[in-house]
Amino acid sequence: TRAMAVPLLSERITTNCRLFAAGEPLIGLVDVSLGY
Repeated sequence: TRAMAVPLLSERITTNCRLFAAGEPLIGLVDVSLGY
């Protein structure tokens, strides 16, 4: 549900922003060549 997804998505975005700023690999990247 939306109530469950929003906190999880917010945490993922926050984590990936920190990783990106530190030059680290991001979590949950989409591999377009695999079709998803």
